[in-house]
Amino acid sequence: MVKFFGALLIIIACGGAGFFKGQKFAKRPVQIRKLRSVLQNLETEISWTATPLPEALNKVGKIAGAPVGLLFIKASDLIRENAYFSVGEAWEHALQKTKQYLAVGQEELEILKSFGYGLGNSHREEQIKNLSLVREHLKSLEITAEAEKVKYEKMYRTMGFLVGMAIALILI
Repeated sequence: MVKFFGALLIIIACGGAGFFKGQKFAKRPVQIRKLRSVLQNLETEISWTATPLPEALNKVGKIAGAPVGLLFIKASDLIRENAYFSVGEAWEHALQKTKQYLAVGQEELEILKSFGYGLGNSHREEQIKNLSLVREHLKSLEITAEAEKVKYEKMYRTMGFLVGMAIALILI
């Protein structure tokens, strides 16, 4: 009876690990889509309402909600609180502090990092071009992420339970 419960616990633990790993593949395209939407909102704030950058970042971050909006809110807070930070440095620090909550890949992080260094360093038209360019990059990565989701999400979930069953059989 103890062996049965131990085996069941192993299967559940491995299945949970597989489910967790598969969930990251499911969240990635959703969060990239959300990032694109937030950047569109930021473009609107910059181009039409001429909102100062810290306020615009905070506003779109609150609209977006967690976890994507946390990046924009954190960047806004760092810009306001640290006068010795450039906008790019504040964005990079915010990205480092919030990347653990995001399900994005290294490519997305690099695009967002380079975006941050262009943020606030040029006039309005250049900002809008930069935002459009970043959204297009993210769109291509979203297509890739969606393909990876289809390919890997179910595989990781299934493999987690199968590995758990194999370990349980070996131990019994």
